Amino acid sequence: MLKDIIYRIKNNRLLVKGLVDTNYYFLAQLSSKVIGILVIPIVARLCSIEEFAYYDLFMLVSSFLSLVATLGIDSGIAIKIVENKDDQKMQASLLVTALFVNTAILLLLWAIGVGVSYADVISSSSYPLMFIHGLFIYTIIYQYNYNIFSFVRWVGKAKEAAWINFSTYFLGIVLGFVLLLIKKEIGYYIAGIIIGNLIGTLLSTYIVRDYLFRLRARLEPAHLKDLMVLSLPYLPTYLSNYAMQFVDRLLVTSAFGMEGLGLYAIVNRLAQIPVFFIQMVANGFQPVIFSNYENEKGQALARMIFNVFWIALIPATAAISFFSNDLLLLFGGEKYLAAEKLLPYIIVSTFMLGSFYLFGFGYSLKRKTLYVTFITLAVVGMIYLLSVYFIKLTGINGVAQATFIATTLGAMVYVWGSEKMYAFGFQLKWMFLAMLASTMILIFVSL
Repeated sequence: MLKDIIYRIKNNRLLVKGLVDTNYYFLAQLSSKVIGILVIPIVARLCSIEEFAYYDLFMLVSSFLSLVATLGIDSGIAIKIVENKDDQKMQASLLVTALFVNTAILLLLWAIGVGVSYADVISSSSYPLMFIHGLFIYTIIYQYNYNIFSFVRWVGKAKEAAWINFSTYFLGIVLGFVLLLIKKEIGYYIAGIIIGNLIGTLLSTYIVRDYLFRLRARLEPAHLKDLMVLSLPYLPTYLSNYAMQFVDRLLVTSAFGMEGLGLYAIVNRLAQIPVFFIQMVANGFQPVIFSNYENEKGQALARMIFNVFWIALIPATAAISFFSNDLLLLFGGEKYLAAEKLLPYIIVSTFMLGSFYLFGFGYSLKRKTLYVTFITLAVVGMIYLLSVYFIKLTGINGVAQATFIATTLGAMVYVWGSEKMYAFGFQLKWMFLAMLASTMILIFVSL
């Protein structure tokens, strides 16, 4: 029987390609993420809780700016690349278009930010202005590397895409860590990240040198218009996803101040660990499934990932719930132990949101991404309303509990709706049972 299984795996071309691509992402991201995880305890101990909160805000706002500048073009490019697999000149033009549009929008937003800062120049210090400069410099560099990474991934060069991701992240973390050890201020850590990402752009540019220079790619107005038609419907969805991240932080900051936000920030940093694994699987298998969704092998691969994901949720919830105190001691120290009950709810919530990354093919295939926006906004609204109520009952833990309830309900509707749009044959009962089991575990631990 084992030989039969091995034989089937070897002869499943799509599964093998997905595993190979995932392996590239895994090796590159694992190396850099391990370093990033190891740095968290040092950053948390060298900085105050409030400084850690400012760092979290910097990265969150940068991600939001990057999203606004993207305009959903990365999703539109993915569709165009699938439709034009053999036209390298068309692909090169798409890459140039994405880089030009994103950079132009960020430069415009930068100018607006500086103008707003100078309008209050008499009463403000130079720190807000330096914060704005650092924020936009970092975001422009990050977005440049991200566009190239996304492009290279969709043209089927998994190894090159993995190296882009590794080099920029690794260099940024290492240089930031070195500067932080020298100066012991969070601003120097951010400066190191900026310098590291800037160096990473050299590798990114080298990898796509043929698309940028040999093919003489240029910005084509027709391609830009076509991309906007395909991409803009994704933007509300992406913005609503970030609204989900902003609303809980807004509630925590308004109710518990920067110290409360610092506690919430360390928990969300730890929650990035499962996010890493979810994104690794998505990066490796999504292009394979998306390119083969019409045949049985592509659909079978999607079903396999679905089953493994939801079955894994149960032991993951149990492990996080029982070892949350140890994780906080390890990564943050005793000053972060007040976030002990936050951690399980937030990490399990990231699993629920992970289903949005992995199991929403139906919305993309049927061009019904507006439904995703409505679902996500409904989740944001539930987080806010439930948090207002739960904060009165359980304090800061109420925000995490509200987030868990809202994301769980949102994942139910999201995956069910995607399956209705385009059926992959997902066994939804396994998802519902996994959600129920995880909820019971969290309630038991909270008692």
